[in-house]
Amino acid sequence: MEPYDGIVELAYQKMKLRDQNNDDEAKETLQKFYKEIDEWDGSVNRLSFVGNYLVGAHMNKIIAKGMAQASPEGFVRIVTQEPSVMEKVVQLLQLRKAGAVDERLTNRIKDVQFERALKIHPSLLGPAPDQYIHRLLCCLFMEIMTPVANNNDLKKIAKILDIGDRNVSFVNLQVRVRGKVEGSLQRLQLDQEVSKLDVFRRAVIAYHILEAHKELNAK
Repeated sequence: MEPYDGIVELAYQKMKLRDQNNDDEAKETLQKFYKEIDEWDGSVNRLSFVGNYLVGAHMNKIIAKGMAQASPEGFVRIVTQEPSVMEKVVQLLQLRKAGAVDERLTNRIKDVQFERALKIHPSLLGPAPDQYIHRLLCCLFMEIMTPVANNNDLKKIAKILDIGDRNVSFVNLQVRVRGKVEGSLQRLQLDQEVSKLDVFRRAVIAYHILEAHKELNAK
């Protein structure tokens, strides 16, 4: 056992106490998104459906927009209208369509450099839309990531999970955190239970690690 396994166990229990209606909506939104990606023909000219999964109340049920200072309209415009960024979206969707979504995709996702393309785009005005960028990445690959789009929170969770080098890319850290959680669930012999969960509920266990850690430390 690892020192943090008790934290993961409590996080798992907290996941089960969540608002089920909210989580059902989150699950359904992800399922619709993945279905549309599966049915997409690979053309950059048929990307309009992605615009439905960038901002809005339904996306906030998966990952809250948090303290996002950036303009949601600006983010949507760049992702859906700017060719250089749209090409990056195509590459990400193609990775998802190519086969199993597992850890082997990590570097390929990172190498697309979606975040960089958006941040250096000359038409980006105001603060960089980090939360929106991260949310889209997490939603696209939720099987190996978590619903924690805030990089500072992700690093705190990584520290709790004894991940040494936390100064890696957002994508790498996401996959490492998720891997640590999954490993812990196996040691706790909860993997059979967890395997019955939908993609969102399984991923959201990691979201509760900060809260669980705080609660256990207060005792």
